[in-house]
Amino acid sequence: MASIIYVKKQDDLAKVVEKIITASENEVILVVPKNSNLAKSYFNFEILKREAKLAKKELFIDSLDEIVRNFASQAKIKLIEHAFEEKEKRIIDILPPEKEGLKKEPLFEKKEPRFEKIDEIWKVSKEKPSLKKEIELPKKSRRKIYLSLSLIFLGSFFLVYLFWFYLPKATIVLYPKKTQKIIETSIAFAPIEEIDFENKVLPAKLVKFERVFEENFKATGKKKIETYARGKIKVFNAYSSEPQILVKRTRFLGEKSKKLFYLTKRIVIPGAKVIEGKIVPSFVEAEIIAAEPGKEYNIGFDKFWLPAFKESGSPRYYKVWGEAIEEIKGGEIKEVSVIKEEDLNRATSTLKKILTASLETEFFEKTKDYLLPGKSYQIKIEYENLPKPGEEKENFTLKGKATLEGFVVKKDDFENFSKTLLSQSFNLEKWKIVSIKGEFSSPEFDPHHPLLRENAKIKIILARKIDPSSLKEKVKGKEKEELEEFLSNFGPIEKAKVIFWPFWVKKVPKNLEKIFIEIKT
Repeated sequence: MASIIYVKKQDDLAKVVEKIITASENEVILVVPKNSNLAKSYFNFEILKREAKLAKKELFIDSLDEIVRNFASQAKIKLIEHAFEEKEKRIIDILPPEKEGLKKEPLFEKKEPRFEKIDEIWKVSKEKPSLKKEIELPKKSRRKIYLSLSLIFLGSFFLVYLFWFYLPKATIVLYPKKTQKIIETSIAFAPIEEIDFENKVLPAKLVKFERVFEENFKATGKKKIETYARGKIKVFNAYSSEPQILVKRTRFLGEKSKKLFYLTKRIVIPGAKVIEGKIVPSFVEAEIIAAEPGKEYNIGFDKFWLPAFKESGSPRYYKVWGEAIEEIKGGEIKEVSVIKEEDLNRATSTLKKILTASLETEFFEKTKDYLLPGKSYQIKIEYENLPKPGEEKENFTLKGKATLEGFVVKKDDFENFSKTLLSQSFNLEKWKIVSIKGEFSSPEFDPHHPLLRENAKIKIILARKIDPSSLKEKVKGKEKEELEEFLSNFGPIEKAKVIFWPFWVKKVPKNLEKIFIEIKT
């Protein structure tokens, strides 16, 4: 199946590119309405094709907008064909109006004639009925009939004059012969004021566009976090006046919690003091950590004994102990989201495509009157504080600045330069230039380099010149067969189409204002 994307009129190129990239299927059908923003520039369709190819999507376009279909066709994007599309005929076609879609309308609405009621008057004799029947029309009815007949006669005369002497016209559509000339040369572009024909250098302008961005993305990595409860205790020595040494990882067992903890580093407990015959315990502060991770070791405050003394039967068991001076806490086992390297790569790739499409749209839109000599621009993206893989975050943000810099050349300068080159090897007296296109090599763009030289292939389409005024003089008054014979032998054209109107007209009018010449190049 294909993913069908319905493009809105106001959707910009960047939004459409994002929809294509994130489409679930490999085949993507864009349904583009008439007057869409995409139809503003041919370059939009080049970018759509490129981004679809990079995303490994097969792109189709479905639209009734001729501009959209033409741009898509030029960009070599597949079109959804419609059964009702009509192909152009390639013959001389002299057609009556019915075949051109003109409909004959009746000149008058047909109505049944209306007659006034005629009373029958019978003259009856008192002695004997008469066999004679007399009919008489009222004067008012007779006047109406005479007036109607007069109007019908005058209207018919006017219509005959109108259709035979005023309305007839002929439209001649001509398709001139064409040829293509190709010029291969080396062209340089530099920040100068005027064209240097001798050295083949065209004036170029450096343009720059920027985007400041800040976009959020979701981290998909998962990581199990295990933390150990810990806290500070006082360790007392009431056993001896001699210092007591406890090594790292000495065990402490909670009196109430029955949870085991370890000493985080080696400590020395000062010796106990004897004051007035009584033993006064000495102490030192130390840190302990839970033997295992988890919340169950978050025991708060407790008193601790040293299991090693009990196991060895030492009398120090009840003379050396610990007491918590802060809550024992911090133990936990949980799963957290982390940034994977794939997350970061996907985010930067998606952002690059969106920023590239956005900058290129603005670039092409604001340089409509300029020519882009090959890949004469570059896009640079700079990030601020780019996150690193492994960071514990559910979402992460990419922010920074994207910049597009490029050289552009005025189309008029390029066309004047191309015409000058062509005129040196081809006589343009009988030919008219229809279009000029350039294909350029794409050297690496360097905004700091004052001169950019490229190999160019210039394609120029020319059509034969036709003088409509002179042609009207030659065809006026010609019968259909004469006109067809004349156009078949008219050298400057490939084909022609003639439309007479009204349908009964079979001759070109002598009135030049009723002859219309259309030249399709």
